Amino acid sequence: MRISVVVPCFNNADSVKRALESISLQTFPAHEIILIDDGSTDGSPEQVASSAVSLRLLRTRRANAAGARNAGIEVATGDWVAFLDADCFWYPHHLEWARTLLSSGSDVALMSYAGVLEHSSAAPAHRVKAPLDSPTTGLTHDAIIKWRLSGGYGFPTNGMVLEKDALIASGGFDTDQVRRHDFELFLRLVHGRSWSFHPGPTWYAGLSRPGDLSFDRAKTRYFAARALLKNEGRYGSPALSSLIRREARRALADAIENDDADDIHRARGLIWHRLSRIDRLIFNIALSGPTIARSSLRRIRARNQPATSLPRSAGPAMSARLRLKQWLPGLHRLLRPVYWNAVRPAIRPWLERQLEKSFREFEADSVKMLRLGLGGAQRVSSRLSPRDRYAGPSAANAIHYARTGLSALGCINQVIESAGARTPTRILDFPCGHGRVLRVLRAAFPKAITHACDIDREMVNFCSRTLGATGVHAPISPKEIVLDTSFDLIWCGSLLTHFSLDRWGDFLDFFVEHLRPGGLLVVTTHGESVFHALARGERSYGLSRSSVARLVAAYRDHGTAFSPYPWDSGAYGIALAAKHAVLRHLARWPALELVSHLDMGWDRHQDVFGWRRR
Repeated sequence: MRISVVVPCFNNADSVKRALESISLQTFPAHEIILIDDGSTDGSPEQVASSAVSLRLLRTRRANAAGARNAGIEVATGDWVAFLDADCFWYPHHLEWARTLLSSGSDVALMSYAGVLEHSSAAPAHRVKAPLDSPTTGLTHDAIIKWRLSGGYGFPTNGMVLEKDALIASGGFDTDQVRRHDFELFLRLVHGRSWSFHPGPTWYAGLSRPGDLSFDRAKTRYFAARALLKNEGRYGSPALSSLIRREARRALADAIENDDADDIHRARGLIWHRLSRIDRLIFNIALSGPTIARSSLRRIRARNQPATSLPRSAGPAMSARLRLKQWLPGLHRLLRPVYWNAVRPAIRPWLERQLEKSFREFEADSVKMLRLGLGGAQRVSSRLSPRDRYAGPSAANAIHYARTGLSALGCINQVIESAGARTPTRILDFPCGHGRVLRVLRAAFPKAITHACDIDREMVNFCSRTLGATGVHAPISPKEIVLDTSFDLIWCGSLLTHFSLDRWGDFLDFFVEHLRPGGLLVVTTHGESVFHALARGERSYGLSRSSVARLVAAYRDHGTAFSPYPWDSGAYGIALAAKHAVLRHLARWPALELVSHLDMGWDRHQDVFGWRRR
């Protein structure tokens, strides 16, 4: 069985190398790797060249993802074709499991499931329950409609392994299907044929960036409806007609919510005839009514806005708590002490078990590929402080908590690799909090002497007592920190994100003073992705609408912006800083040499900068 792997790439310089390495680490090796550079302008070709992975490189001129994949299919010499996006990666067993299932019968396709899905920069990662619990062969095309109706499964290309002959016979990807061309192809290819499914996880879904169509729900829903309508004649089932009506309603509702005339016109032209009379009446009112009608629709359909809706991954306990916070603020203030003093201690053992389970799942699947170094006997501690507010009362929060720490380690390892540095022997985590990152660093670098520094004594004491770090209490000013040692690595996550650029100086002076020559400083900032999330209303960080508007306007004008939290005196809040502004400001510290920059590197949210002490 020969599997050709097709990788389309457009401006994925920060992730394409990891994607290619994940292919090279497969337990069943790929027959060939074909990378299509679809007109990248961000240094992606240089990253590909530096990966040392043997591949065939094709170049296209913005043919879009469907066109780029078709170009790869045309030159593929394998019997089967698999696909991987340049911002995602496979777990090492992906192709091995594909071979096992597809070699045993006449199935022409495999669809495997992702481990963790990240739908937007504002939502925590979450696991979506797979349609089936065990590997299954001999599935028919009817299963596609059933799964789509029950859970909205999208049939993404990263999970596909397709027989090349069947792929060619089906006509390949529809290049006019700008989004959901994977779903549309799968509908065509498996009709009248059988296919296999593996619940995985076998791959990790990346996060689309600001400006990508993945952020435009209206277009995504429109093309999902288009894919179904295009294949309606093949299937001709009542279930498909029901699914088309549902997708039609969603597509038009999202277009109206966006208040985009082109989206509305396109959606109406495609699906208006599939709507019921009642649906048409409702949408006509929304289209012709006053602004308040559309505003109401936006509020109803809004996603990822804490003031109006709940994250999709929120468990029952989290949902109840958030609803109290949203709709009954007074009662929430009364119940908060009860939760932290009575409920939280009672459920803490359950939370720690969920966190331990999450770490074990992540370690089992992604350690080898991300080179996290957690495969040995040293395990990540799941002990939690009763005051750790990041460990919310749900399994989804435990997953996100674990992923955040592992993501930080992944960023640190990339900086170490870029700098050509040795394994650190002295590490400072500042601010350490309750050890969300520190616990992972302790497991990854068990021989290193680790210091935990924070302004909150309880946090420092917890990290010292429970996680085995050396505690360092930080006064309000970093100039007053008493610390007589230097470090190979300083991790500064989510600190500069809360101070204006002109207040970074004292922290940077402290870091330079306590870095050894050749030592690495890894810091995170709020950059372009956070700006877009604020501008779209996906995040507010507790700021008022007027404060968010001023923050966004200032960033557009100057590349930096700061707004204090409403409850703070003015020094602590939300800070935005574009890459060029950060580099211009850090030029004042010539002892620091930039070795790495990862856009949205930490938890697919904050930007990561890596500097080396000269």
